[in-house]
Amino acid sequence: MISEVDKLRFELLCRGFASGELHGEGIGTLGEKRLHKILKYYFCDDENCHEVRIRPSGDAVTDATERSRGAESGRGGFIADIFTDGHIIEIQTGGFYPLKSKIAFYLENTDYDITVVHPIAAEKFVTWIDVESGALGKRSRSPKKGVASDALPELFWLSEYLKNDRLHFKIMLLGIEEYRLLDGWSRDKKRGSNRYDRVPTALVDIVSFDAPQYAQSLIPQGLSEEFTSAEFSKLLRVKGRKLSLVLKLLMNTEAIERCGKRGNAYVYKLKIRRNAAQE
Repeated sequence: MISEVDKLRFELLCRGFASGELHGEGIGTLGEKRLHKILKYYFCDDENCHEVRIRPSGDAVTDATERSRGAESGRGGFIADIFTDGHIIEIQTGGFYPLKSKIAFYLENTDYDITVVHPIAAEKFVTWIDVESGALGKRSRSPKKGVASDALPELFWLSEYLKNDRLHFKIMLLGIEEYRLLDGWSRDKKRGSNRYDRVPTALVDIVSFDAPQYAQSLIPQGLSEEFTSAEFSKLLRVKGRKLSLVLKLLMNTEAIERCGKRGNAYVYKLKIRRNAAQE
């Protein structure tokens, strides 16, 4: 559990960015960028540790001029969101597939620990924007409440690295204000609409786990030792392609196995011991 002090610090950081008092960020900043920046400053407020080039030699280039020269001279490597005290932190507000090459590079070329930070909207309010007038509609609470296990489909893309004890995760459960454009294809223009802005407002909780213990941390309580995909889908609120990715992930990392059939449905069996399950 996180402390009230951590929650307050995060809230003050969000207010500072929204008002423009911190780092020149105002209300017009794109939401993905702002969300990314707030999380980056929450984990490290020293800008000298931001955007650090990690070279194939394993060296970390912290000077801005040298980082630029490294890119121009083709020295390669990757830019880490944060590098501090021998630890790499990557803030990933979207899917995990783009992280594959970075994680592989860090694990193969350095001895550093790597933490992936991923935000999920535990509480969300949505405001619709008329694309012609720019007028804001009524603010409403989203019925969906995100949970840590929502990250499971994305973890599939990092399956091959999830047994490495140098890889860590922090799932940030946040309060989010989301602004969406009324530009969809349905009659009310909401289906297929685009997100304009996503603004964090509060820190609800942080679920932290090391890669080898991901399944124990994210498979929720209430799942039977043996279950079908339909039972799994209902409990984890995933279906379709996401359901397929989660089942493949859990089988690839030997967290579950197929153990038979129930009618036409496959039956799966848990192979891990759950000791920190999250609802």
